[in-house]
Amino acid sequence: MTERKTVGVGMIGHAFMGKTHSIGYRDVPVIAPMGVPRPRLKAIYGRDTARLEEARKIWLGARCL
Repeated sequence: MTERKTVGVGMIGHAFMGKTHSIGYRDVPVIAPMGVPRPRLKAIYGRDTARLEEARKIWLGARCL
């Protein structure tokens, strides 16, 4: 089996819709054809510093802005 390529993505917002999108990114390998690259969360932008810090702990490795 060949390994999927990855593509870095940034997410604006990290509350309800951010969580929803992150679940979608996670599930791409299950629902997309083999040629579609796997999304890798690289950066998260948010206005609320405290909640952004919580998001950083959940999505380790993502840069929080």
